[in-house]
Amino acid sequence: MRLFLRFIDDLPLSIKLGGMLLPLFLLMVVMVMDELGDETERIQQAERVVEVVGFVEKVSDVVHHLAVERGLSAGVVGGAL
Repeated sequence: MRLFLRFIDDLPLSIKLGGMLLPLFLLMVVMVMDELGDETERIQQAERVVEVVGFVEKVSDVVHHLAVERGLSAGVVGGAL
């Protein structure tokens, strides 16, 4: 154990700092990568929502036009009686 401590004590300060900071830096990189993955998933979900909303708007337009057509047809049939 003393040999190991002496070895560490003899290392330059830059190596000691690098040895202490490298694991923290790697942990930070892993956390950022995980967060980016979550953000990518949220963006994909938002894009799907936009697609569904666009589809719903188109269906709503079709339903509206069908209702107008039904009203016009009812007016024609009602006027013929």
